Amino acid sequence: MSIYAKDTDPAFQAAGAKLGLEIWCVENLKLVSVPKSSHGRFYSGSAYVILNTVLPKSGLPQHDIHYWLGHDTNKVDSALASDKALELDAALGSCTVQYRELQGQETGKFLSYFKPCIIPIEGVYASQKEHLNGETYKVSLLACKGDHVVHVKEVPFSRSSLNHSDVFILDTASKIFLFSGCNSSIQERAKALEVVQYIKENKHRANCEVATVEDGKFVGDPEVGEFWSLFGGYAPIPQDPPSSVQKQPDTPFVKLSWISTQGKLHACQTDSLSKEMLETDKCYMVDCDSEIFVWMGKHTSVTERKTSISAAEDFLRNQGRSAGTHSTFITEGLEPAKFRSYFDNWPQTVETKLYEEGRGKVAAMFKQQGYEVKELPDEEDIQPFIDCRGTLKVWRVDCEKLSLLPASEERKIFSGDCYVVQYTYLGNERSENLFYAWLGCGSVMEDRKDAMSHLNAIVDSTRGNPVLYTLVCLEHIFHFWNALGGKADYARAKEIKGYIEDPHLFMLSTTEGDFKVKEIYNFTQDDLTTEDVLVLDCHTEIHVWIGCHSNVRSKQQALTLGLKFLETDVLVEGLSLETPIYVISEGHEPPFFTRFFEWDSSKSNMLGNSFERKLAILKGKPQQLEAPKRNSWKAYSRETTPDGLRSKSMTSNGQRSVSPASGVSVSSVTSSNNHILFSSTPINRKIFTGSSPNGSPDVSLASAGSPAAEAKLPATGGTQADGNEPREAGTNLLIYPYERLKVISKDPVAGIDITKREAYLADEEFQAQFAMTKRDFYKLAKWKQNKLKMALHLF
Repeated sequence: MSIYAKDTDPAFQAAGAKLGLEIWCVENLKLVSVPKSSHGRFYSGSAYVILNTVLPKSGLPQHDIHYWLGHDTNKVDSALASDKALELDAALGSCTVQYRELQGQETGKFLSYFKPCIIPIEGVYASQKEHLNGETYKVSLLACKGDHVVHVKEVPFSRSSLNHSDVFILDTASKIFLFSGCNSSIQERAKALEVVQYIKENKHRANCEVATVEDGKFVGDPEVGEFWSLFGGYAPIPQDPPSSVQKQPDTPFVKLSWISTQGKLHACQTDSLSKEMLETDKCYMVDCDSEIFVWMGKHTSVTERKTSISAAEDFLRNQGRSAGTHSTFITEGLEPAKFRSYFDNWPQTVETKLYEEGRGKVAAMFKQQGYEVKELPDEEDIQPFIDCRGTLKVWRVDCEKLSLLPASEERKIFSGDCYVVQYTYLGNERSENLFYAWLGCGSVMEDRKDAMSHLNAIVDSTRGNPVLYTLVCLEHIFHFWNALGGKADYARAKEIKGYIEDPHLFMLSTTEGDFKVKEIYNFTQDDLTTEDVLVLDCHTEIHVWIGCHSNVRSKQQALTLGLKFLETDVLVEGLSLETPIYVISEGHEPPFFTRFFEWDSSKSNMLGNSFERKLAILKGKPQQLEAPKRNSWKAYSRETTPDGLRSKSMTSNGQRSVSPASGVSVSSVTSSNNHILFSSTPINRKIFTGSSPNGSPDVSLASAGSPAAEAKLPATGGTQADGNEPREAGTNLLIYPYERLKVISKDPVAGIDITKREAYLADEEFQAQFAMTKRDFYKLAKWKQNKLKMALHLF
């Protein structure tokens, strides 16, 4: 398709040539450009087209198109906005992903463009009279929902609008009140404070007072009394009704239909989806119940695409689907991770020169604007991201002890050995310690376990002082020495050039054993909320960031969450379970982490929870900052080894054992006095798999000396627990009952691989629970396996 066809709307001339947002509104059946000063002000009676353009670390500019429909928008304007979004896509070379946004149900990506929020305005947009009038200030009550992105909705100014679950903002002429429902989270309250700041600066010109009111507290505070007087006096808020949000099914509903040129849907009868089912000259709809995708082959016409999108929108209306059902429209070759996750074994690579003609012209426009655009990155220069003048110490794991290497031998490491590395350097006016466990690809099982045992013992000995550590295997030796500013004595193979993707930030949560991952778009340092645990996915390594007020109390648990993230593979990028994991504590972020943000070190050192911090800033109080403290933990001297810090590695009967600190289970978490207790389990099965140098396979899934390892079972043949090739007779296979393997078990099994709970079921019980054999189960797509495991509380 031509990048500027003769029938392209004149409003789209030069669209996409500049970074950032461009917005158009439908007015009198035409598109008019919305000035930048009005970005974020959406009228509920209008329809808008929004283009966001970003320039990634490498490659060509990327575009996302959204069309936003207010709840009072008429059908004609809605249809026109949909058509114009597709027309804009064609003008940009059909290289965009399009999203349908409904007022009050916007996607997180869309809301991330307008931080801290959008507050829809009643009425219709008019380009010729976009100004404030001199009417009396209107008192308004706003309901806020969300933690990292917030949905703001004006509700009737009445006591009956308040509830215990949400946060509300009462905006009056002289004062803004923030009312926090007793069941709202700290993160939601903190986010609502950002909305208060926005209203104060934009509607009051920073000239008004701010007061906070807590649900249930109404005695002795004059501001609380003032708040309730505006509602005619205090009265108890009724108990919240049961949530109307329907629980998502354990097994996702996925249905594929192809769309004819007449707009008819034809269901494809299949039990599973594969990329090969999508023909390049057709359009398809993938119905996932809570969202739908329309996939458009690259050899389809604009008319066919318009027909397909209209058919999908008609389908939603006729089915009576919830307004919260999101719609995404995709051109072949630009499939997002969420879409690809519904297909079995989607190829990991795509043709890099797809839409080269159209995208190349957009790149040419960027070059005219002065931006440097590269289709493929040049070889990256090795650059250190920490102070390279620190102290480096390397110990080789030698059975149950560590042997310190002389300085001259520190970079001569062998693939058959395991090492523990300590690097001490001067950070933000204090000493910082970086720890690695380096596992050679040819090392034996015992040394790998010992290396992790030593590392965890060292970490535990720091008594809360900042420690950062990762697991490193031989193929990752270059994230390893480069981070220290050095270079290993290994011949570096010539690397194939390819695209370098920008990092993604995710929030992790575990509720009653349910592991959830949510992406945070257009992230900034402010998204590192002190109550949360987040993962920065850099594709070749991940960083697990632990907030000071999160419920993660150990770095071992954070490491387990990181491994769980790798197994989930949210971006469908084929992450290896041996991907290096960095565990980072709030307030002790190293430069090779902060380089992904516009970093302000004072923010990471503030006291209090996220609400208290933002309230102090909003009210102009001096920021209470923790004074930088030097690490009180003494670095190991070159004359000593950390033998005293490691746990015993020999049991009473002379057998090897591994420290219980070698890993923790996310599943067996109990709370006592706000402290979290965790049971012991190996770090990850994949770390300790493979063959020893003599070729003997590793078959044990548990640490020796644990109850799991001591369980002796009859010799068995047949399929392995993980569905791989049959085991040889004579192998001991660990079997546990279903009730003890569940995430919510009252008597959980210790010493198992928590990512493979189902593998410990007996064949008969496995078939009874899953209604299929293990071999058939492991043939399923990963997302199907995980959904089935979640339904049985095994994930």
